[in-house]
Amino acid sequence: MLLRDFNDFQPLQILSESKGKNKTMKVRGVFSEAEKKNGNGRVYPQALLEREVQKLQPLLADRRLCGELDHPNDEVVHLANVSHIISGLKMEESALIGEAEFLDTPSGRILQELCKAGVRIGISSRA
Repeated sequence: MLLRDFNDFQPLQILSESKGKNKTMKVRGVFSEAEKKNGNGRVYPQALLEREVQKLQPLLADRRLCGELDHPNDEVVHLANVSHIISGLKMEESALIGEAEFLDTPSGRILQELCKAGVRIGISSRA
């Protein structure tokens, strides 16, 4: 069984936008909140989120946490569809704050344009 969690990624803060040859956008927002029901009706204890953030630090350092624009049907991230890289995760009280870099890929450009247009973007995790 594939677990999917959805959280409203709002308010989304745009940290930077690159111009020129390699156009990327960096953003920050709330990825999840401990002890609060998420979009799928799940509640995660703070200790669990803190543990998982620590476990992901090596992948963050190696820039290996890639994501896709849409929900794939399986837990595998298909590199041809990658739209963003998660570049930072930290707990601030009960909020899991994440930073992401929207890439200059076909899916990443769509994500950037949606963000610029004010579309409410969500974040989801799979495990």
